[in-house]
Amino acid sequence: MTIRERIIAMFNGEMPDQMPWFADLTYWISGQRKDGMYPKEYEGDEGYLKLHKDLGVGIYLYSPSVYYGKRDETQFQYSHKKEGDLDIQEIHTPEGTLRTIHRYCPISTSSAFVEYAVKTHDDLRALRCLISAETIHPSFDNFKRIDELWGEHGIPVLLPPRTPLARLTVEWVGITNLAFLVTDYPEDVEETLETIAQKEDEIYDIICRSPAYVVEIPDNLSAETVGGLFKRYSTKYYVKRIKQLHVAGKVVGVHLDGTMRGLITELANTSLDFIESITPAPVGDVLVEELRTLVPEKTILWGGVPGAMFAPPFTWDDLKKHVEKIIACHADSGKFVLASADQVPPNGNIDFVRRISEMLWQV
Repeated sequence: MTIRERIIAMFNGEMPDQMPWFADLTYWISGQRKDGMYPKEYEGDEGYLKLHKDLGVGIYLYSPSVYYGKRDETQFQYSHKKEGDLDIQEIHTPEGTLRTIHRYCPISTSSAFVEYAVKTHDDLRALRCLISAETIHPSFDNFKRIDELWGEHGIPVLLPPRTPLARLTVEWVGITNLAFLVTDYPEDVEETLETIAQKEDEIYDIICRSPAYVVEIPDNLSAETVGGLFKRYSTKYYVKRIKQLHVAGKVVGVHLDGTMRGLITELANTSLDFIESITPAPVGDVLVEELRTLVPEKTILWGGVPGAMFAPPFTWDDLKKHVEKIIACHADSGKFVLASADQVPPNGNIDFVRRISEMLWQV
């Protein structure tokens, strides 16, 4: 079987000839580029594919979107400036200005919020104005091109926007601000969530008509931050979107890359086909042996190999034993996609990816 045939067989309830193996290499690539170490032969779309082929690992991220949004530039202006390690962006709307600050950390080759755009319920009004004013347009050509390019070496997974609660938490408000807003201004929060949901009606209509076969909700969930809020604000929304996508013939998953207890079972019960970026112990909060007990038998688990284990202090012997345990516990189920969870880090040993490929060939 090819890599694509293996994953499609699993989606169809069939047993692949070996456990599929995928890895998100984009974080590792960004670190190598920053240090001037990324080989030129792997640049561009063809080079990105060649990197995965050379390592023997499937490619699934990041495919082009199938839609784009536009706003009236006379009503919405964007400003951007850098001050040292700070990246400051302002969005000027008819209902107020949304100011966001990120700080870049060169050691981790990543950035984090210093200041979220939404601090008060007045900012929620500006955010609703911004979201409502976007017009959505289909764009399938780039997705089709990448689907053809990747061919049998993987499968492009389409990422829609985050669902309303996750968009607020991750992109606009932050969990601390959101907790206060939910307590003090629940009506404003609910109105904002509904505004986002209405705009996503247009987006999901396009996704349902798109050539994408696999759709993954990129919510970056973790039970320790959104467990209770998910049940309050997201469960019904998930059920609605998953049903809509299933009717359109899509396979549907979600990105859960944090703690699992108190959330993964709730997620699985929404009828998701797969849960991606499963991160077990020694990094996560669930043992490899326990994973299947938390979800229905039909749910495909995707992940299992913590990204941290590709880097010190972990050794190849540590990682090898971990992968052997996953194979022993889950290979016979036909419901486990081996994958990095969620990314191989910039200081990760990329050769470990190739060694895992070789392990699977020998099983």
